[in-house]
Amino acid sequence: MHDPPRSRGLPRLSDLAPEVAATVVRVAGDIAVVIGDDGVIRNVADGRQPLPRADHDWVGRRWADTVSQATRGRAEALLREAREHGVSRRSELNHPGAEGSEIPFSWAAVRLGDGGPLLAVGRDLRAVSAIQQRFQETQMSLEREYWQRRSSDGQHRQLFQVVHDAVLVLDADSGLVLEANAAAGALFERTGQSWAGVSPGSLVEDGQRARLDELVFNTRAYGAATELRLRTAGQGTTVDVSATLLQAGERRRLLLRARQPEPETPSILGFVNQTADAVLVADSSGGVLCANPAFLALCGVPEEVQARGRSLGALLGGDDAPWAALLARVRAEGIVEGARVPLRRPAGRAAAVSVSASSLADGDQERVGLVLRALPQEAAGPAMLQLELTGLPLQVGQATLAELLAEVARQAEAQLIRSALGLGEGDLARAAQHLGIAPEELRQRMSALALPAAGEA
Repeated sequence: MHDPPRSRGLPRLSDLAPEVAATVVRVAGDIAVVIGDDGVIRNVADGRQPLPRADHDWVGRRWADTVSQATRGRAEALLREAREHGVSRRSELNHPGAEGSEIPFSWAAVRLGDGGPLLAVGRDLRAVSAIQQRFQETQMSLEREYWQRRSSDGQHRQLFQVVHDAVLVLDADSGLVLEANAAAGALFERTGQSWAGVSPGSLVEDGQRARLDELVFNTRAYGAATELRLRTAGQGTTVDVSATLLQAGERRRLLLRARQPEPETPSILGFVNQTADAVLVADSSGGVLCANPAFLALCGVPEEVQARGRSLGALLGGDDAPWAALLARVRAEGIVEGARVPLRRPAGRAAAVSVSASSLADGDQERVGLVLRALPQEAAGPAMLQLELTGLPLQVGQATLAELLAEVARQAEAQLIRSALGLGEGDLARAAQHLGIAPEELRQRMSALALPAAGEA
């Protein structure tokens, strides 16, 4: 910090302090005050933007009492510096304004002769403060937009990977492939071929097998490994390969994920937003973390934020039990291909989706990527009863046999009524005729089963 400039003051102007204040404020400031040696304001000269009621309130008051409590120390230091050195450095002080506001001013003071009064000249900083505030708000807005974009890009990349990543499940002891998804077949040129017993080393170029074997060994031994960039056997496609250790009871599996270097974000965004497949990432309990527009359309949810955190059963109008069973399989086996899960639809229309899912485990975070494809009505109907009962084995030990059988009968009756309503195109009388019962009895059974009436959502 530099010492303030030294001055012997301006003794010849001491007797003309009020006139000097008025002249200075017209030339160099918005307000000027003449302060006696006792720190009391003797005169105030307002410029173009005076402080509120400064002429009436300030004269006769101590200078330090006109500023806010937080800047009082700086105000006293400014006067002390001017008395000792003849002139002070510039200092920013806040003055109380209307309705509890504070008005920022930049002040500097000069001594008018030995023992003479001090002349303090202030510049209104409200315009500067407003510009600074606007700048800060703009900067914060840009930062929020940046991080929102980064978050959105990350979610789109995850959803893109759910569809495009090649996933191979290895036996942890032998290191051989047990199964793989369709993307792996396309990437490693093994579409339609069996994966059982395949060595992962055979999938990459000869000179890179040792690196992949080391990745598998380190993951099996230590539970973690870094990502490698390798080239596939055959066409030599560049791929990034990572490995994860899965533990399900006494069974251990290794999950290899391989992907080609990602395209630019606009390509990812375009694919995720335009694909007809419903793609989502869920946590280990089935709560949705992020999803693409096709999934939101399937659920009938307009915005992604309305889907986040909700369970798949709640979003897709069914029970959570089939989804819990599916997620348990993914945790145990690494991937699940072509599983059928029922959906609830109004007016009893049978519906189901074909689900492919794979683990996205990354350290302590357990996530599952899912791709859902709606099955045609004719394909969904005959299998719906079996799908409805998927979650019942999970309740063994938690309910009695009589309770489980009653639930089987309830679900069977509900599905038969839905099928009849589907055949009758939602008409209650036609559905009752298909079931061989009176419409009133059908209505009572639907009420007991909490099934929506025809035409209800």
